[in-house]
Order: sequence, then structure tokens, then C-alpha cells
Amino acid sequence: MNIERKLMKNPQVIAKTFNNYFFNIVEESVTKIIKHENSDRSKHPYMQHSVNAFQQPLSPIELEPVTEKEIYEIIRSLKWKACYGYDEVWLWIVKLSVPFISSPLIYICNKMLSTGTLPTRL
Repeated sequence: MNIERKLMKNPQVIAKTFNNYFFNIVEESVTKIIKHENSDRSKHPYMQHSVNAFQQPLSPIELEPVTEKEIYEIIRSLKWKACYGYDEVWLWIVKLSVPFISSPLIYICNKMLSTGTLPTRL
């Protein structure tokens, strides 16, 4: 992917660029809606609804903790292919090691759900 006229192959840089792009689109849209709040509302009756919707706090999302059964089912559903992820760990190694890695995976997943953050290092 070309980012600022440089070829990027790092998936983390590409993902961050996409996130920033879409975040900025939302920010610009909200800014435009708020600017239009004081403009002629009779032309755009949907604008008042949008402005009100963005000014009210969003309701919290309540997620259930991940269970050992879910982790096993997810890993078991992966196909036995000779491939690996961006972390370069082969899929067959993950499938064979599930009894040993399920507890750390459960902990990491539940920590992400409870704090709303992703780990910076694994």
C-alpha cells in the first residue's frame, strides 16, 4: 500500500493508517453537522436529529467474558493449512498447542474486553 508516496508492507502501519483515515472522516462529518446546527434547519430537518444523536452519550456495550469452550471451538474451526499469520506462527502449531495456550488467550481476550484496549506487545 502506498502511504504518503511510500510503499508500506507492515500490516500494523497499514491498519493504523486506515483507522486514522476513517476516524478523521467521522470527525469531519460531526464538525459539519454541528456547523449546520445554526444554519437553515428547514432545508435539512435530519440535521437536528444528527446533532442531537452525537451530543448524547452512547450506551455502553456489555460483552460477556470469553470462555475456554469458545477458544477451543474457534481454534478447532480453523482449517489445517500450511499457513501462518502476520506473527509467523504456523496454524498447525496453534492447533496442536491449544491445551497449553488457551489460558493465556482467555486472559488476554478478557483483559481486552474489560479495559477496552488492545495489547501493545504479545
